[in-house]
Amino acid sequence: MDGVQATRVRLVVLGCGTVGRALIQLVKRSPRADVYALCDSKYMAMAPEGAYAMDEEALSVISDAKKNRKSFVEAKDVVGDQGFRLDTVENGMRKLMQSMSMERSAGGSGFVVADCTATKETSHVLLDALQSGAGIALANKIPVAGDQSLYDALMRYDARVRCESTVLAGTPAVAALRRIVMAEDQVKCLAGAFSGTLGYVCDGLERGLMLSQVVKGAMQAGYTEPDPRDDLGGMDVARKALILARHMRWKIELTDVEVESLFPDHMAQDKMGVEEFVAGMSEMDEGMRKKAAEADAAGKVLRYVATVKGNCCRVGLQAVPKESPLGRLKGTDNLLEIHSEFYDPEPLVIQGRGAGPEITAAGVLADAVEIASTF
Repeated sequence: MDGVQATRVRLVVLGCGTVGRALIQLVKRSPRADVYALCDSKYMAMAPEGAYAMDEEALSVISDAKKNRKSFVEAKDVVGDQGFRLDTVENGMRKLMQSMSMERSAGGSGFVVADCTATKETSHVLLDALQSGAGIALANKIPVAGDQSLYDALMRYDARVRCESTVLAGTPAVAALRRIVMAEDQVKCLAGAFSGTLGYVCDGLERGLMLSQVVKGAMQAGYTEPDPRDDLGGMDVARKALILARHMRWKIELTDVEVESLFPDHMAQDKMGVEEFVAGMSEMDEGMRKKAAEADAAGKVLRYVATVKGNCCRVGLQAVPKESPLGRLKGTDNLLEIHSEFYDPEPLVIQGRGAGPEITAAGVLADAVEIASTF
C-alpha cells in the first residue's frame, strides 16, 4: 500500500437510494475517498480480493442498476467476477468486520461506514463497526435520535462518529454546535427552522395563500413526502431538535419533545388515507389564515420553529419578528440560531439548504474525510 492510498478513506456505504447514489458520484471525483463496499437490504458488494477499493466502472454499474430498481445480482452480470465480490449482507458484514479489525491492528488505512439509509436496522452494524476500529458518518437520523442508550453507546467512540447530515443536510450546524460545546461556551438557547417543506408552507402563508393551496403546491413540486402528514406532523423536525439537544449533553428521549402538528388528530394517518386528507385540507384553511393575519398585524410572520431552551425542547408554529433571521427566511432554506454566553446579544446564525441528496451526501463525505484524519 503506497503513501497516497494510505491517506484515502475507504467507505462502506449502507443504502443505495438517492443519498447513497449521490455519495457514490461525489466519491468518484474525490481525491480523498474510495468506496470499498456497498450494501442494500439484501446484498453487499465488495472490492475484489486484494483490491484497495471498487473501481469506477463497478460503482457506475451498481448505481445505475439501483436507480433503475435492479438488483446487485443483475449489476454483477454486467461487470463479471472481476468487478466486485457479492455476498449476503450478513456474511459480507462478518467478513468486513474481520478486515476492519485486521487493518487497524496492522496500522493500515481505516474504514468509515456511511449510513445513508432511513432504518433502525443498521444500529448493530454501526456499533460493530466502531468496536472494530472504524468510524461512522450518518445521514440516517434514527441511530442518534432513537433510544438514549443507543446514542450513548455510539458516542463512547465520539472521535469516530459524525452526523452532520442528520440535521441541516450538509450545512454545518452540528459542527458549529460541537465546537461551541467543546469550548465550554454555555449555550442558552437554540432556535431554528429545520424543514424545507414547512418553510415553504410558512412562506406561502406569509404571501396570503391558503394552507391547502400551499401544501398541494409543495406536493406537486416534490417537496413533501408521499403522505404530506409526515412533514406537517413535525416529527422529523422533532428528531433534529433532539439530536442537537443531545449534542448539548442533554439526556432526552423523543417522547420528551413537545410537538405541535399542523393538522388535527381526526385527520391523522390512523383515521384516514392520503387522498381523503388532501381532499379535506381546506377545513384547516380559515384557522391558519387567522393565525397568519394576527402575526402580520403584530409585525411578525409564522415559522415552524424548533426551540431548545432551559429544560424544554419544543417544535411548533411561532410568530417571529419579520426582521429577525427566522423572519427573513424564505423558501426551503433551513436555519439555526445559537444563543450562548459568547454569542450574545447577537446569535451565531447558520443558514443554507437543508435538504437534497447531493448536499446531504456532501455532508456525509466531509464527515468521513474528517474522521479519517483521526486514524
